[in-house]
Amino acid sequence: MSKRISKISVGTIGNEKCEIALNDILIKLDDAYMNRRVLGRYTVFKDGLKKILIISEVDESFCMFMLNLWRKHNEEQIEAVREKFTEDVYSHLMCCMAGKYRDAKRNISITKGKGR
Repeated sequence: MSKRISKISVGTIGNEKCEIALNDILIKLDDAYMNRRVLGRYTVFKDGLKKILIISEVDESFCMFMLNLWRKHNEEQIEAVREKFTEDVYSHLMCCMAGKYRDAKRNISITKGKGR
């Protein structure tokens, strides 16, 4: 039976400051389980934000509601398994999610200003 390779390399998560820090922490930990859990949750969060931002072209207020709901849901998911994360990983993951959330809110407010 072959061993699953689950090494994380530089730039896997993203290129923002908090993402680089989280990436470095995961490289130092060298824990395949932690890598899968963090990357899985963060990828789901980012993909959900992209889908929600599509709604902003149609209905900004509904999009803001969904954005807040999505953030709260993901924070609850992480809180439910918080003991499985180290403090560094937990704090940096929450920071990355907050940054993506702020960027999404900023994108919605920019779209509101266009053509209205």
